[in-house]
Amino acid sequence: MVHFHAIIRLDGADGPDQSPPDWADHHLLARAVPVAARSVKLLSPASELGRWTLAWGEQLDIRPILLDPCAEGLSERAVAGYIAKYATKGAEASGTIDHRLSCSACRGRGRMSLMAACGLCHGTGLKPGLHLEALPVSEHARRMIRTCWDLGARPEYRALRLRPWAHMLGFRGHFSSKSRAYSLTLGDLRTARARHRSDQARQQHGLPPLDDATTLVLGHWRFAGIGYTRRSDHRRAHPPARPDRSPDRRRAGGVMTAPALIHSRRLYRVCEAMRLLSLSRSVIYELIRSGRLRSVTQGRTRLIPASAIDDYIALLEREAS
Repeated sequence: MVHFHAIIRLDGADGPDQSPPDWADHHLLARAVPVAARSVKLLSPASELGRWTLAWGEQLDIRPILLDPCAEGLSERAVAGYIAKYATKGAEASGTIDHRLSCSACRGRGRMSLMAACGLCHGTGLKPGLHLEALPVSEHARRMIRTCWDLGARPEYRALRLRPWAHMLGFRGHFSSKSRAYSLTLGDLRTARARHRSDQARQQHGLPPLDDATTLVLGHWRFAGIGYTRRSDHRRAHPPARPDRSPDRRRAGGVMTAPALIHSRRLYRVCEAMRLLSLSRSVIYELIRSGRLRSVTQGRTRLIPASAIDDYIALLEREAS
């Protein structure tokens, strides 16, 4: 059983941009809806349960939407509030649960292949530790969830994905659907909301309203920062140096040597010397204290000359030979 709410609008012959003729009023539309509902029928797919004819029931509550909130009947504000209530209501408010019941590995099938059962749910298709009979729901909701779960195991209903959506009673669509030719889109609603919030904020701060011909001039600047906003941007701009594998490496006296470092700067900070020498910070400071690596200071900053780095590398080569 499906409980369905629909907002039906009558447009002109050329689409939503054209108004209907004068003789096509809301009274005509109210009389046409029951005729259309009785004429719609859908035949279910063939299965072991047979084929069923699906149709709308006899309970039709048709109410015109009035643009005047003072008029007698259903106003547009009442309809908006009614839709907002369903838009903000969670699944648990209607007696179901707010999370999926199906196993994440097999998606409720209970098998990973034709011959292999799912090792996570052990063939049940449920999340480990879940049991349909132990769900904290009403008995009515439990029967509907059980029906979705049993029908989802049938191959003819596999495309409906009833088991992954059994917690939603088989419904996997958006809470609100409308015709693609409808004049009001969700993008229009978001744009109108953003414009309303912008105008509201400008009124609160005493700023003049903006229009298409307005030129906004900023007379106040504030320092926001320098450098990269994300570490990933810094890594892409400054990739780590790769080891030299060029053919210039040669043997001299039985020892593999490499060309001396070509320095583009005369002084390096400690963190930069760490990258050049592939040493940790504590080792760098220990070499400075022991005198094996020369350094200078500029104010409170300790700097290492490029020549000191070359001298330390030469010292290591002499010790190795």
